[in-house]
Amino acid sequence: MIYLNSSLRHRCCEEFENNHPLRNDISRHLAQLVERVARCVTTSSTMHCSSAANLTSGPNRSDTKLTSFTKLTVHICQLKSVHNFTPTRRLLKGLRASLTFASLFEATRQFLEEINKWTSQHGVSPLSKDLAVKFLMARKFDVLRAIELFHSYRETRLKEGIVRLQPHEEPLRSELLSGKFTVLGAFPARLKKVLIVGAPVWFRVPYNLLSLLLKEKLRERVQMVKTAELKQHLPRDCLPQHLGGLLPLDAHAVNQQLLSGQNGRVDPVDELVGIPMEEASVHVPGPESMRPQELMAHLGRLQRSGVHQEYEELRKEPPPGTFHHSQAVYNQDRNRYGDVLCLDQTRVKLKLKRNERSDYINASYMDGYKQKNAYIGTQGPLERTYGDFWRMVWEQNVLVIVMTTRTEEGSRRKCGQYWPLDEGGQEVYGHIAVVNQRVDRHPHYNHTTLELHNTEQRQVSHFQYLSWPDYGVPTSAVTLIDFLNAVKKQQKKTVKALGQQWTGHALGPPMVVHCSAGIGRTGTFCALDICLSQLQDVGSLNVHQTVKRMRTQRAFSIQTPDQYYFCYNAILEHAQRQGLLPANQ
Repeated sequence: MIYLNSSLRHRCCEEFENNHPLRNDISRHLAQLVERVARCVTTSSTMHCSSAANLTSGPNRSDTKLTSFTKLTVHICQLKSVHNFTPTRRLLKGLRASLTFASLFEATRQFLEEINKWTSQHGVSPLSKDLAVKFLMARKFDVLRAIELFHSYRETRLKEGIVRLQPHEEPLRSELLSGKFTVLGAFPARLKKVLIVGAPVWFRVPYNLLSLLLKEKLRERVQMVKTAELKQHLPRDCLPQHLGGLLPLDAHAVNQQLLSGQNGRVDPVDELVGIPMEEASVHVPGPESMRPQELMAHLGRLQRSGVHQEYEELRKEPPPGTFHHSQAVYNQDRNRYGDVLCLDQTRVKLKLKRNERSDYINASYMDGYKQKNAYIGTQGPLERTYGDFWRMVWEQNVLVIVMTTRTEEGSRRKCGQYWPLDEGGQEVYGHIAVVNQRVDRHPHYNHTTLELHNTEQRQVSHFQYLSWPDYGVPTSAVTLIDFLNAVKKQQKKTVKALGQQWTGHALGPPMVVHCSAGIGRTGTFCALDICLSQLQDVGSLNVHQTVKRMRTQRAFSIQTPDQYYFCYNAILEHAQRQGLLPANQ
C-alpha cells in the first residue's frame, strides 16, 4: 500500500493551493482512507468491501453492499464538512483508478498464491504475473473462476496432447508460415462476438437450424456479416487493409517474427502442462478442496439426501471410454458380472503366451494420491480365472492384495477361494505355485503371508477385511481405517525391504484391491485412501472430485449412494480421531 499512499498523497496535494492550512493533513487523511478501503477490496468485479463495519458509521454501517469507492466518497464528504474543501472530479477519478488497481493487484496475488502451490508440488517454475493476468482477464478477475480455467486449460492440453509445441520444427512451422494462423498471444480470452464473414449460401440454411440448439447467450454473439459490413462491427484501425481497414497486416512477417522469437524458448505453461502422463496421477490437490471444518459444514448443508443427489449426478455421467475388450465374445466368460466391464483405456493387459488369443482380465489401473497406477481394481476371481489373477499379480510385481469381502455372504458366492486357506497349504494356479506360510488373525481382518514360486520366489501379503456387513455399509469407519493403515504399513515395509531391487515409484508397485464386482467396496477403499492421503499432505480434500476422477479409470466405482455417503462420514470420523475436529461435533 506504500504505492497508494505516495501516489494519492501527491494527487491530493495538487487539489489545493500551497497556502491551504490543512493541505498536508487532508491529503494524508485521504491516503489513509484509501489504504483502509484497499485492504477490504475483494476480487469481485463490483469491488464490494468485505468489512463495511470498519469503514462506515451511522446509517451507512449496515449497508454492506456499498462499493469501496462509494464508502470512500462518504469519508470525503465527511472531510468536506470538517475541513471545508470540495473534491474535484479529477481527484475522484484518481481515487477510483487507485482502488481498481488495488483490486486487480489483490486478485493477481491470490491467483498466483493458489496456482503456485501446484508448481511447487510438481517441482517446476512458478507462473509469472503476466500469465496470471491472462487467465484473470478471461474471467473478469474472478479468482475462483480463473483458477478453474487454468486447471481446465491444463487438463485439456494434457488430454489432447498439446504439449511441448515447437513452432520452428516441421510440420508446425509450415502450417504457421502458410498464413492460416496468426498467434496474438492473448489466449485465453473472453468471447464477446463471433463474426462469420461472407458465409456461402449452403452454410446459412443448416446454420439457421443448428443455431436453435445453441444457448441464447451464445446465439446472440454469433452473427453472419458481409465483408463490407465489418467496419460497422470493428474499428478500421484494427482491420487488415484487404478487409477494408487501415492495418497493414502481414501474416507471413508476423509468423516469421514469432518463429524467431520462440526459437529455443519453452511455453511458460508447458513446464507444468507437459508433465508426462505416465508419471502424473489424476489425484492431486485442486482448487475446490475442503478442510475438515468446511467438509463438515458442507455435509451439514447437504444432509444425507443432498449427498445422495450429489452421487446421482456422478452416476449419470457416462464413462469416458470404450469397453470393446470386455464385451468381446471370447472374453465374456472372464467377467463375473455382465454389466461390470473394464475401460479399454485403463485395463490391465496380461502378457500373451504362445497360441493365446486374449490378454484380457477384468482389472483396471487406478491412480492414487500423487501416484500413477497405485492400485489395480479387479473383480473377485472366478475359478476359471485363478490362473489369470496370479499371472497378473506376478507380472505387475504386486506385494499386497486387499480383499474387502468374504468368499460367501448371505448364502451368495461373492468370490472364489483363490489362495490356500490354511497355514502350510499349497496350490498351483497355472504356472504359479502359492504357499500359505502364515495367517495372522485380527478382530476385523486376517493377514496371510503367501509365498509365490515361478521363475523365482516372492512373498505377497494378503489382507482380508471381515467386518463389512452383508448389506449396506459399516456403521463406523474405525475398523476399515485401521485396516487401511495396516495395509499401507505392510506395503511400505515390503518396499523398504526390497531396497535397490525396486526402481519404480517410491510408494511401490500397485496394490491389488478387489471385492466381488471390483467397484463398490473396492472404490470405497481406494477413495478413502486417496482422500486421507491428501488430507495428511495438504490438510484438505474433495470427495466428489476424487470419486469423479476415479470413475474415469475404474468405471462405476462407488456402487451405491450409501457407499458415497460413507466416504464423507469416514473422513470426518478420522478427522475427529486425529484431533482435526472437536470430538463432540
